[in-house]
Amino acid sequence: MCDCLRVKFHSAILAAAALACCSTNVSAAMQLRPCSVHHHYPDRVDALLDRPLQGEVLFRFTESSGFRPQHGIRLVRVGEHYRVYDVILLRQLWPSTHVPPSSGESGVGESALEEIPNDSAFAQISGELAEQVIDLVESEIAHAEDSFYFGYDGTTYRFRSADGACGTTWSPDEGTRTRRLVDLMETLASLARSSKNPAVRESLQRAMETTIGELSAPWPPEPAGVAGISEG
Repeated sequence: MCDCLRVKFHSAILAAAALACCSTNVSAAMQLRPCSVHHHYPDRVDALLDRPLQGEVLFRFTESSGFRPQHGIRLVRVGEHYRVYDVILLRQLWPSTHVPPSSGESGVGESALEEIPNDSAFAQISGELAEQVIDLVESEIAHAEDSFYFGYDGTTYRFRSADGACGTTWSPDEGTRTRRLVDLMETLASLARSSKNPAVRESLQRAMETTIGELSAPWPPEPAGVAGISEG
């Protein structure tokens, strides 16, 4: 192969790699990824975070990090009323595949689930706001797509609807769609802990309604050349 053909061949390879990287990052920033169905650890975390709940769980948002105890936000229906719960484990649950923490660390293995207490709070929200949040979460999960983007460190955020459908994102960058979705969940957590402050509640609800309206706009079409590039 002559030098000019080698240059063209290598340039084509680099261009394809750049396109795949760009396409993957676009997908990761725009969309959730489907949750793994072969790992039972998230289910055990969710079971712990569900303990304080009363009523029918309409969706679950769970935050898991290697550096702090797990945190969950739940939307629950009790009769004709809706509640948002914010639940924080006071000790970290470690996967059975991890080496147990040293004696000075705050955490337990999966064999000691009963040892993990939690701190929880809840507040009632309107049915209209609850339905808007549910519709948005279900739409985001429905648009989940595999991608090459993942990490071995940071924080994993998992969204699960009432029917068990699940989407996840890993430490999304500021300003991305997935980051804004996580921020919306964190606003829900603040709402759950502001039940005694009407002014704060009203401000938080207005901010949520604005974000939901922006994220509920029709999904943009895929950029040219992105379709079909995904994790096998």
